[in-house]
Amino acid sequence: MRPVLVDLPRPATREDYETCLAAARRILEADSRVVAAYVAGEVRHPGHSDIDLLVVLADGVDLSPAIRPADLPPPGPYLASHSFPHYPRRLFRDIHYVFPLFSPLVPLFEKKPVDTVPPPADPEERRLLAAFYAFDYLHKKVYRLLDHQDGGSLPARTLLCHLHTLRYTWSCVENATGAPFGGDFVSRVDSLRGGWFDADPGTAADELASLIQEGARLGFDAAWRLATFFAGLPGNPGGEARFVNRDEAILFTDAVAGPEEAYQASLAGRRSWRIPLAGRRIRFAPVVQPAALSAVLATYARGEGPWSAWIGRSLKAVRSASPVALSPPIQRRTAALDEIARLSLSSPLKNSYPYGFPPAGREGFARRLASALVHRRFRSFARPR
Repeated sequence: MRPVLVDLPRPATREDYETCLAAARRILEADSRVVAAYVAGEVRHPGHSDIDLLVVLADGVDLSPAIRPADLPPPGPYLASHSFPHYPRRLFRDIHYVFPLFSPLVPLFEKKPVDTVPPPADPEERRLLAAFYAFDYLHKKVYRLLDHQDGGSLPARTLLCHLHTLRYTWSCVENATGAPFGGDFVSRVDSLRGGWFDADPGTAADELASLIQEGARLGFDAAWRLATFFAGLPGNPGGEARFVNRDEAILFTDAVAGPEEAYQASLAGRRSWRIPLAGRRIRFAPVVQPAALSAVLATYARGEGPWSAWIGRSLKAVRSASPVALSPPIQRRTAALDEIARLSLSSPLKNSYPYGFPPAGREGFARRLASALVHRRFRSFARPR
């Protein structure tokens, strides 16, 4: 059983959005062994739309032939697909109070309404949708908390946003499984966010650190419950629970039989290297369960695919990576990650540098600087070498 999350391009127009949806439907019809699937999307201003396609695949299914690149529109503008367009809006929003002459220009920079899709009427479909959203947010936020525990530096407001998203994620897990989840985590997050500026700084920092640890631990429990949910879907062949999302994977096997053991194994196996590559410092944090894409290290470099070759070139000077290659869970994970790499090469996915494709070495200083500014990655340049 293999839930896989695929992000299609960011369409620039409504017509491109419909084209992407048609391509997603072809993916869903590509193989009869697709256990379940859901397409979720919303249309915002041009270049800032998002389509998420999550499918539950039986073992041995390859989605690459289902995607015809000629039928997919090109992604939206690089900067327009991120937070860059917000700055002119803020500028004119502030300046028209001082210079009323600019007031007629303000509507040109206002956010346009979002076209949303109402929740499905079928209760079973609502449960499936809740499970898929929980799966998506699980990867996006839980790994950020693990990186922070591993010595990363994130602002407190960013960590509070991650915790608030986890609060929503736990409600999705509850809607999918029909059982309460999270305990007093939700009330603690609400209390901390509401009283952050009035609380004692030391007490608030201690509570934030405690919630980060608790949120990461609950993330493994949520993955375990979602694995049970997906295992009960009709047509699922069963087997190990494996979640793949662009560049990350959660895998439960006989070696790690439960969420608490997976969490402890993840913390115990985390190490970091900083490797100069394409003018940036790439952080490799290998873990046993779960594993980020960079955690595959030497084992993954022995496989076939674009990420394998890139990681192989990057790790020539890392001698301590060889013991990681002997991990059976990592070896079993290689095939799924290579399939995602092949899928990335077969269509213009929306994932822009540095997420979607291995760096080709042609990224100039201007684009790397734009990436750092747009993604607010000043710390990647400011960290000591």
